[in-house]
Amino acid sequence: MAAIRYRARHFDATGIWYVIGSEQKTHLNECFSLSAALGDSKEGQCKHIDFGLMVDEKGKKLASREGAGGLESFVDQLKLSAIEYLSQRYSPGDPTLPELAEKIAISALIYTNFMQSRERNMEFIPDRMMKLDAQSGPYLQYTVVRLRKLLENLGNEAPQPISKETLYSLPPVAHKIIDMINEFPAVIASSAKRAAPHTLAEYLFKLSSHFNGLYSSGERMKDADENKKNAYRRIVRVVEQVVTRGLSIFNIQIPEKM
Repeated sequence: MAAIRYRARHFDATGIWYVIGSEQKTHLNECFSLSAALGDSKEGQCKHIDFGLMVDEKGKKLASREGAGGLESFVDQLKLSAIEYLSQRYSPGDPTLPELAEKIAISALIYTNFMQSRERNMEFIPDRMMKLDAQSGPYLQYTVVRLRKLLENLGNEAPQPISKETLYSLPPVAHKIIDMINEFPAVIASSAKRAAPHTLAEYLFKLSSHFNGLYSSGERMKDADENKKNAYRRIVRVVEQVVTRGLSIFNIQIPEKM
């Protein structure tokens, strides 16, 4: 109650949001009603951004403030999985692997937290969270790493405007990617307005999936004629910027290699 009064008066806050589990809904609503009745805040100024339980694969609740059995030990488990994956691709003695593994593990945890409507329970299942061929934080990280490598192969020349003829010659999935890129500002605005981060998380996954579909379509971008190569270079560069920017909003970092 004292905190509500302080925030409303000291910061002149237009909105005071409490990101707390759904089980505290009744308690917070009572606090908000009492605060408004006392004149410390305005009706509707305080809002409960509730979220479901965080549970493991057995349905047991994960406690954020516990050591063994809590989120901290869960992250350690994800790191071990990431180290195992990286060791198959790079020398096990590579000194960069622990740092890379931590970035991958944290991304798996964060993205799982945001990939669905926050009101639902979040299932933290390690094997599912670490998949590189399904909706996951590591999948999005891998996509950005692929995009950056592709940009190197296509050359770093500044892309030129795309002619109508070249645009029409691109496969349908390329047009879908261009349409989705144009939707990015609206997705950000909608996610913020509705306090629905899963909207952005789903968008990033769909955009990445469309790009990977284009990448796997059989046409080698670097072997295309110069006009098409310019178009692909422009698409790849913007998709990389959008996905990287979107992940940064979730505080997900991109590893140098995967």
